[in-house]
Amino acid sequence: MHCGFRLPTNHIGPCPNCGKTGTSAVVFGYANISAAVNASASRVFASHNTPVPNEWPEAVSAITTNLIPMLRETLEEHDREVKAKEKSPKNLAIKIAVSIFWILIGGLVGAVLAHMIFH
Repeated sequence: MHCGFRLPTNHIGPCPNCGKTGTSAVVFGYANISAAVNASASRVFASHNTPVPNEWPEAVSAITTNLIPMLRETLEEHDREVKAKEKSPKNLAIKIAVSIFWILIGGLVGAVLAHMIFH
């Protein structure tokens, strides 16, 4: 997600390239999408007792060729929105407020413990 380094799908832990954690969704490859479209269409054709049209292979190719860039753009747009939201002033203010809250709680707990120990 951070540096664009390609990791195996079963990778766990920080990126070996940049050391950060987090992943972005991966678009399935052409063959996987083609197989899914074919399987879905086969069920539809069978449920309607319709023979597979002769032009179906070209249709699958067109669907797959157009679908992959659309999915990639959708995922990239999602990543841009997530990154913009993370950098928003409102989100930053919330993070600062939560940090201050926990610092105050820590100080209060420390004061109570110090009072209990030394009195």
